[in-house]
Amino acid sequence: MKFLKGHKPLGRALKGHITTEETKKKIGDANRGRKYSVEPKVKMSKSRKGKLKTEEHKKKIGFSNIGKTLGEKNAMKRIDVRAKQFKNTPRGKNHPMWGKKIPKEQQEKMTSLARQATLGKKKSKEHNQKNREWHINNPNRIFQNTKIELLVAKELKKRNINFLQWIPLCNIANVDFLLPDCKIVIQCDGCYWHGCPIHHPERSSRTLKDSKQDSVLSSNGFEVYRFWEHEINKSVKECIDKII
Repeated sequence: MKFLKGHKPLGRALKGHITTEETKKKIGDANRGRKYSVEPKVKMSKSRKGKLKTEEHKKKIGFSNIGKTLGEKNAMKRIDVRAKQFKNTPRGKNHPMWGKKIPKEQQEKMTSLARQATLGKKKSKEHNQKNREWHINNPNRIFQNTKIELLVAKELKKRNINFLQWIPLCNIANVDFLLPDCKIVIQCDGCYWHGCPIHHPERSSRTLKDSKQDSVLSSNGFEVYRFWEHEINKSVKECIDKII
């Protein structure tokens, strides 16, 4: 586009000009639903490379994506621009990569490269502690009752004792049972996974972790009771009698 003599281009004229929120909304409404071809998308991605986003901008992006799920309508969000070489072929069973597996040799190379990248790098104690606390407060799995936990829950219900299950406490553990009325914690320890001294003494390293958890919980005013799997299977009543 040729500009008239004596007139500055629009980009230079608007340099330093701050757009208001109303104009931003108008521009957004005008561009909503507009579809771009591959070439302008590639140009836009190249122009954005190397540009750092502010914390406010990151928060806005995060809030705008709340409640959105990837499905058939917006499945293209996950696809890289390079995937456009497939010429918008449908995803799923009709995808050219459907059913293809990476050979074992290539998988081994990928894992070895990943190991080399992290080899010799040690994370600080603060980083490990923060990571542990985050996983405790944000569990990424659905907990299921074990056999011994079901037995304890049944006994507590029989005695009309109020309890809560899998509650994160003191950023140290997700406890099996919490009696909120009297601040009592009940832990049901499997003989194998927690290193029972009678049945699995070779796994005694786990008991050190459990003792650390108990010391932190007790220092925060909780009374901790641990019962082994063989104790619960033998008599649940005797175990609960120790608490009451």
